[in-house]
Amino acid sequence: MFTMTTLIISINTENAYGSITASENFCGQFPTHPECTGWRKIPVMDNFWFCEYIDLPSVCKNPPNPQKEIFPLEADYCCRTYKDKDETLKDLSSVYYDVIFEDTTKKGRDLPEVYPINELVVWTDKDYYKFGDRVNVYGKFDFGDPVIKKANKSVDILFNGNKVIPNLTVEPNGWFSGYFHISDPRFYYSGTSKIDIPYFHSPTLYDRDIRAVASYKFTTGGIQESKDPFSIKISLKSEPGLQKRISYEIDSKNALSLHQKTIIVPRLTNPDGIVFALPDISMNNLERYIDEISNFQTGTYTITMTLGDFNISENFEKTN
Repeated sequence: MFTMTTLIISINTENAYGSITASENFCGQFPTHPECTGWRKIPVMDNFWFCEYIDLPSVCKNPPNPQKEIFPLEADYCCRTYKDKDETLKDLSSVYYDVIFEDTTKKGRDLPEVYPINELVVWTDKDYYKFGDRVNVYGKFDFGDPVIKKANKSVDILFNGNKVIPNLTVEPNGWFSGYFHISDPRFYYSGTSKIDIPYFHSPTLYDRDIRAVASYKFTTGGIQESKDPFSIKISLKSEPGLQKRISYEIDSKNALSLHQKTIIVPRLTNPDGIVFALPDISMNNLERYIDEISNFQTGTYTITMTLGDFNISENFEKTN
């Protein structure tokens, strides 16, 4: 015979934003919430990883009770663990291992301090996300500027205007990386979303403000895919006496609608893995654009275009 007990918990989520991050968040404010002190045995979307990848009885001070299930309110995702004899609560999200995130972070830490970008470039691992997806955020400062290097020891990551990763450490070479989950319906919608990163930049005669914001846009929610998948056509032209010209465009059997064209997210990945947002889905002189935002170094480049769940990539080689 089982006795059912109803547990009602009232909490204030005003500043939590309901996003699990690689840094302190929900449980830092509500350490006594069931999600932070107990475990549920059935994984759900917002906490799918801990039941799949973590051996709870061996790592948790409060192992799961087979006869107890905790169904937290929507957007409560944090779980914690005690490590060794240390009584300090630690965010279990740091235990979750993302191979691509770790590899990208490792490469980013090897980049030089001085890098040919306009102060800061930031991007995400993908250009389309569904509700509950993990968003990996990457960024690189040009620490060849002593003002930028001295003033930016950490950054805050904002998703649609809401802080989801506070005080993310910037590496000595100007690199940073972190992640959060899109798991709060208040800040999730179909259409274009973005991340913003406020930072201190070098004032000039034309821009005397000491604050600036770097952004990266992507799509979320109910984005309808193209019924006729398209490809990317890249042309490398070289005429006598003229500079080589690189152009790209969408190659599709059927014309895309204006709406589809406006929600395609184009991006360029350089040989170092740095991602730049492309301003359009076609360009006659890509080389000129790259020279405006960075150096067009030799190596393999990738152009990627994303429309909902559909994405296509094409590579090209830049030679001397």
